[in-house]
Amino acid sequence: MHHDALSLKNVHFAVEEIECLTRFLPAIVKTCKDVSVEHSNFTVDDLRIFVNLQIEMSHFRLLDSAKDEATDKLNGDLLQIVGRQFNEIDRNSSFGAEIDHVSPESVCDFLKSWLRASNPFFFNLSVFNCDMVWMTRFMECCFQADLQHQYFEFASKTHSSAHVKVCFSEVNNFIE
Repeated sequence: MHHDALSLKNVHFAVEEIECLTRFLPAIVKTCKDVSVEHSNFTVDDLRIFVNLQIEMSHFRLLDSAKDEATDKLNGDLLQIVGRQFNEIDRNSSFGAEIDHVSPESVCDFLKSWLRASNPFFFNLSVFNCDMVWMTRFMECCFQADLQHQYFEFASKTHSSAHVKVCFSEVNNFIE
């Protein structure tokens, strides 16, 4: 069985149904490149399967679903897996992620991995619910990690033409 995408949008399962579904998720998501969970009642533990399988994803979207404190950790772990893939996988494709919550430290570590990658691939990371406090912490993390930038543009350490541009919308509490 081969699945390219898994999308769960506006689905709310009873606890028993989620327990049953999580038993089948590993078989379903093993080959998924595009995973989207929006406005659903899964917990972070239910979604941890994506981290545990270390799937090579092209797109991950987790919005308005897992709301407990471990969401930052889950999203940080997913970014860490993709960060490792920057050097482990010879990828001609791109990666995209849209997430509600992640720590500034995790985004900084992700950025650091990309900047040092021998074969950096295109990515688009959108993080929602980031206020000025989040952005200040992010800039402190970048400073501590010695990540130099010009107007939030970070140059790759290995490719002179590759760079990452960080855009912050204070009005929408959003970075991209």
